[in-house]
Amino acid sequence: MRTAHLPVFIVPVLFLVGCNPVPTGGTYIYAAGGRDNGSGVVEAGYWKDGSWTSLPALDASKPSYIQSIFVSGTDVYAAGVNTNGSDVWVAGYWKNGQWIGLGQLDSSKPCMVNGVFVSGTDVYVGGASENSSGVFEAGFWKNGAWNALPALASGHNAMAYSLFVAGADVYAAGICNDGNGVFVPGYWKNSQWTGLSQLDTSKDSFVYSIVVSRSDVLVGGVSCDNSDIVVPGYWKNSTWNELTPPDSALCAGVYSLFVDGTDAYAAGFSRKDYSTAIVPGYWKNGTWIGLPPLDPSKDAKVQSVVVSGTDVYAGGCCVNSSDVAVAGCWKNGVWQGLPCPPVGQGSIVYSVAVGP
Repeated sequence: MRTAHLPVFIVPVLFLVGCNPVPTGGTYIYAAGGRDNGSGVVEAGYWKDGSWTSLPALDASKPSYIQSIFVSGTDVYAAGVNTNGSDVWVAGYWKNGQWIGLGQLDSSKPCMVNGVFVSGTDVYVGGASENSSGVFEAGFWKNGAWNALPALASGHNAMAYSLFVAGADVYAAGICNDGNGVFVPGYWKNSQWTGLSQLDTSKDSFVYSIVVSRSDVLVGGVSCDNSDIVVPGYWKNSTWNELTPPDSALCAGVYSLFVDGTDAYAAGFSRKDYSTAIVPGYWKNGTWIGLPPLDPSKDAKVQSVVVSGTDVYAGGCCVNSSDVAVAGCWKNGVWQGLPCPPVGQGSIVYSVAVGP
């Protein structure tokens, strides 16, 4: 499957994506991800209206970063990767800067935490935990208790990327290996799997974001067609809605969905041709809106999008002319870089939210 990756400082990670929850309203913009601390180590943290907050690592010499941020009242929840001294990715999240570890299927095997969602007093954290047989099992933790999600094929990898809680219903979007080496897109509603259509059932498809709006379930991601083109789109109530990039013959992708009233936003990347860089942008109701990079010859992507009032915030990163990844947000199409000492080191935003 052809795809496009940013040459950022983050170490390559299986199933690495950005996931965004629903903002709870407010006046501040939270942009979460990671930065190079100047010693070649990735450090987790977030910016609140441009001011950086570092989050404690299990081992300061090992990488950590945030995949998802959720603001509930005055509480800030940040979920992602935290590596211990044995080089194992440990499941957990930070609440107001304090690390809260979660149990995993095998303490010697890695966990991936991709999403966090808070509903009332309940905290949901989604991802996958590798078992003793080396297989990733999808699931979520509710208030620290593990809830396994059934795989499509026993003994094969599955992963939850994004969570959404609507009333008493828990939705988790992700992928399952079908047993023949193909990743199938879908979502679990209260642990019941719903598979989604693919452009070519012999090719991989991925979902990265889920939103429930009124009675509609929207799942965003990509599907690979029979020409090995990665096609962006979203499934609405299980029906595929293909999104048209600047050049439909080239790969593009959706990493984040947001619904504001009757408007649907799908954010990610596209390309104009293979001789040019990956370009950032989003689709609003199916229309592509490109965003300016720092350097048109360098790659840039949007990892997360939220809407607050009349403002559209798209978080991600741009590679500058010095080949350094710079974290930032586009507000209504205007790039706002995020300060990240030490100067000259890489940084990235994976998730944005709005809160007090």
